[in-house]
Amino acid sequence: MKTNIFKESIALVTGGSSGIGRSLCHKLAQNGAKVIIVDINSDAAACVASEIAESGRTAVTITADVSDPVQIENAVREAVSRFGRLDFMFNNAGIALVAEMYHMDPARWQRMIDVNLMGVIYGTHYAYQVMCRQRAGHIINTASLGGLVPGPLRSAYVTGKFGVVGLTLSLRTESAKYGVRASVVCPGAVKTPIFQTSEMIGNDRRKTEEGLKKTKMMNPDKAAAKILQGVTHNKGIIVMDAVTKSLWRLFRLSPALFERLVNRLTVAR
Repeated sequence: MKTNIFKESIALVTGGSSGIGRSLCHKLAQNGAKVIIVDINSDAAACVASEIAESGRTAVTITADVSDPVQIENAVREAVSRFGRLDFMFNNAGIALVAEMYHMDPARWQRMIDVNLMGVIYGTHYAYQVMCRQRAGHIINTASLGGLVPGPLRSAYVTGKFGVVGLTLSLRTESAKYGVRASVVCPGAVKTPIFQTSEMIGNDRRKTEEGLKKTKMMNPDKAAAKILQGVTHNKGIIVMDAVTKSLWRLFRLSPALFERLVNRLTVAR
């Protein structure tokens, strides 16, 4: 049986007020970690911290926008100043956008890249500086199935998530010499508000939401538990469900066959 590596650890989670991030905060606290919840929504983050505190665990909040490097640098600095170190950095915050490439514009592209890719880069950069000095730590970046395989209506989302996968796996090849680990999380369909609250351009929201209801989705608590299991085993890529694994395997084995499958499904919409 693996040792509980989270006991008495210091863990920072961006996007910790909802979805997978919220569940990660609770699971980390249950495993004995002191949790720093970083989120742009201070009220929602405070609610999560209060829930954790009621269970007798430690959680604090820091309000920050991950797309602002100064705010993320300050968040990491505040966490280290308060607790003396940083053991786990979960760069989890992200947004979604459903749109064909034809309907995209530079401002929307910029916002998606600023949050989903640059936000992870900033969190990784500042946490890595601390962890290299400590000669210990683990950076966990949340990508998506969309970081492993392409797909329609999500070009900006997929672009950022592919970047997160490349960033993390490249870091993993060089970070071990400093005693630092790096993992990327690639969830499939998880029951979170991200797509329900996302902008949809040139696409029928009602039909999209009806399609989502027919999709078998993982509970975020189960997703968080699988993420922590993957971190415990120091997996480079953490894939959590059979569908994601199958699609990723198909794409690697036969990109052409994968493309035909996706095209057929897209036409059927």
